[in-house]
Amino acid sequence: MAEKKAKKVMRITRERALKLFSYFNYKTASKWDSKRMEGKLMKLPEMVDINLVKNDKVEAVIKEIMGASSVEVISTKEKTKTKDATPEKKKEAPKAKTPEKKKKVSKKKTDKKKTTKKVGKSNKEKIYESFLKVKLEKASDHVEKWWKMVNKEVKLSTIKSWVNRWKKGKGLPGCAKKGK
Repeated sequence: MAEKKAKKVMRITRERALKLFSYFNYKTASKWDSKRMEGKLMKLPEMVDINLVKNDKVEAVIKEIMGASSVEVISTKEKTKTKDATPEKKKEAPKAKTPEKKKKVSKKKTDKKKTTKKVGKSNKEKIYESFLKVKLEKASDHVEKWWKMVNKEVKLSTIKSWVNRWKKGKGLPGCAKKGK
């Protein structure tokens, strides 16, 4: 009987292990592979004072880990194979939807990258060139005109700040330094 207790393997789903680690504020647990997660799960009872755990489910899992000789992290698919076929069909339907959502998100990211690239002069350079054409004393009067010139893509307060700094010779855009 002592041999059976020594060889007791605790099986835990990856999702359940991630919830356990999130309870203890592990932020990178989702990036761990199965072997690393199994090692961390085995060390968890040593690192946690079980008397301070307020969640009964978490406490039960830690006690189960303490009684096991090793931990095996399994995927949800492996867990459903051990059960009968009806729950397996129920769990497969929602999983088919999640990859579609991920694809949509990835398309949005690529669309953003394409739209954020600008060709030509920056708004700051456009405003600076107009600033050079105006006398320094009257530059503050043209701020709203410049704001409309860049299609209100830059805050009015930002343009005012730029103009005030340019009057002092500070914060000049890259095109100003090239001309010197």
